[in-house]
Amino acid sequence: MLSALLLLLAQDKPIDCDKDQSQLALNICADEAFQAADAALNRQWGISYARMKALDFSYDKDRREGDRSLGYAPALLESQRAWLKYRGAQCAVEGQYMRGGSGEPMLYSTCMAGLTRDRTNFLAKLLEDR
Repeated sequence: MLSALLLLLAQDKPIDCDKDQSQLALNICADEAFQAADAALNRQWGISYARMKALDFSYDKDRREGDRSLGYAPALLESQRAWLKYRGAQCAVEGQYMRGGSGEPMLYSTCMAGLTRDRTNFLAKLLEDR
């Protein structure tokens, strides 16, 4: 993706993601959409993880003897790590539809953005249920 950004800088003109349909523009715009989705995910992660830690703290005060559950925060962290691995692998697979072609980065970034938005929604919904 760095080479695409360097080409963009060399063009010395901004890309309009609503109008420019060149493959370079499509790749860059898909990456920008992923970067925005990832930033939103990171914000939501901080909120959701903090809430799960707070739930663990309040639950631990009332914990019954013999309770061996993992806890909200550790379970969510384990889930997030597994999800990140899944997201990367899944999007690598989707990118293979255009393997080696100029559209492969677009497919990869589009997949990453979509799955990331879905995960962000899940993390937000998790708070509604608690």
